[in-house]
Amino acid sequence: MRLSINGSPNLFAIAARCKNEAVVTAEQVKSKVTKKVAAAKQSRQEFQAAITALQRSSKELGRSITTLQKALVEVQPTLIRLQRQLNHWQRTNEEPLARVHDILQKYQPKH
Repeated sequence: MRLSINGSPNLFAIAARCKNEAVVTAEQVKSKVTKKVAAAKQSRQEFQAAITALQRSSKELGRSITTLQKALVEVQPTLIRLQRQLNHWQRTNEEPLARVHDILQKYQPKH
């Protein structure tokens, strides 16, 4: 298509050329936007997976803390009794090493 006819601009040819360039530019922009949208979706999915993993780990940690708290509650009376016995041995100058194992076995929590 000729852009000029007898030295005068061919407005139809210029308009067609501009339209073609606009279509090509629009397709390029659309392609770039589509790629960025896909990358954003993938990033969102990766972040969501990371958040889900953190939530799962948090729940596991919470259960572990609860288990540890229960174990501490169970062992506390034994520790108190042992501390009292050690205090007694200090006051009376007894040799506690021979009896520590026996006391620990006596007050060991039952499972």
